[in-house]
Amino acid sequence: EMRGTTPDAATAEGLLGNVRSTRPQHLTAKQIIDKTARHFQIDSKEMCSSKRDKYIATPRQIAMYLLRSELHMSFPRIAQELGRKDHTTAIHSVNKIEKAIKLDLTIREQVAEIREKLYA
Repeated sequence: EMRGTTPDAATAEGLLGNVRSTRPQHLTAKQIIDKTARHFQIDSKEMCSSKRDKYIATPRQIAMYLLRSELHMSFPRIAQELGRKDHTTAIHSVNKIEKAIKLDLTIREQVAEIREKLYA
């Protein structure tokens, strides 16, 4: 019991044990894009291309969602990271994946698996 006292570093360490954040200190946009691409077995360069095929569009949208949710990146910056001209594409993608996570088990599982890989 420590009422009325301020713990020093050693006391705090003893009370908390080895509690550590499971998230890496410096997660980057490149890591999110690369791990998302790898998860879907596509080249990360394709994620940044202008291709609109579904096999690329869905992973790109998931990457945009993860950039927003994990790095709190602005929509213009997300668009820039993925080679899009307009930030409204990023807004649409993030909204679409947020909705899909609630309704589509496959998307929910894919996002969870990629998150797990990001923090492994």
